[in-house]
Amino acid sequence: MKRSLEFWNFILTNLCADNNVALIKVFESNGASPGKQGFMLAVNDKKDIYGTVGGGIMEYDGVERSVEKLLANDSSISVRELQHKIRVPNSSGLMCSGVQTNADFTLSDKDIPVVEKILAALESREDGLLRFTPRGLEFDASKTNPQQYSYRFTSEQDWLFEENYGHPDTIYVFGGGHVGLAICQIFAALDFYVVVFDERPDALTMKKNTFAHEKIVGPFEEGGKYVQEGNHSYVIISTSKAPTDLLSLEQVIDKKVRYKGLMGSGVKIKWIYKKLTEKGISPDLFQDVHAPVGIPIESNTPEEIAVSIAAEIIKIKNTAQQ
Repeated sequence: MKRSLEFWNFILTNLCADNNVALIKVFESNGASPGKQGFMLAVNDKKDIYGTVGGGIMEYDGVERSVEKLLANDSSISVRELQHKIRVPNSSGLMCSGVQTNADFTLSDKDIPVVEKILAALESREDGLLRFTPRGLEFDASKTNPQQYSYRFTSEQDWLFEENYGHPDTIYVFGGGHVGLAICQIFAALDFYVVVFDERPDALTMKKNTFAHEKIVGPFEEGGKYVQEGNHSYVIISTSKAPTDLLSLEQVIDKKVRYKGLMGSGVKIKWIYKKLTEKGISPDLFQDVHAPVGIPIESNTPEEIAVSIAAEIIKIKNTAQQ
């Protein structure tokens, strides 16, 4: 979320200073393309850059071309399919195989209202529809699509790219101890919105946690009311003891979120499932829980555990958005 806010604030700051900004957007990518669908890069005429469309010589050439257009006051919009092979038509200069379609835009002061709408959606954590057309950049705060991305190309004058944009991926961490602290740190670096819960108001690790966007202190049996359902929500349960893990999982077991993870040994997990079954919760719901949480990398330290969890969630998140 921080990087998204910084990206659009970079654009807004330049536009408010009467500096046009070139925007490169990846509309489509296939194969081993380094630039994935949805990637963006913004650059001003001084070659200040924010974001990426995949790096390497392809990105360098794209930046150079964009700066030339800015200096020439060229506001034309182009859509280009790039082949990541050498000695072929439309070669990107890379040889990693794959194909990606980049679009080049020029944003000026007339786009300030649109950029402000995008920033407002990000700050309020609400989805809207980011739309790229031959006319330029648009944002509709009242709409979303069933899919994260939608792209149609008929001709140079007839194409459309749409992206659900504004609501950040959010990680809800039940447990603000050493593992919870490490989880918050790594997911903040991954540009998630981070919410951490703990019932201990004096926990040192909660006081040291400068990574979470929200720190909520209260009983775990009330934590579920803070979890927003949806495909952008991910839940990790890593409290300090089994009974509070049980309470936390009970709070979210029927929540429609993208990911639920429970940290613990096989013995503890079986005990929690048994207790929840005795409370009348269907064992079918346990199929949606990743337990033990994370990918198996023989992790031991809080930081290693956080890495294993992050790797599992990244895979799920990126698979879901293709």
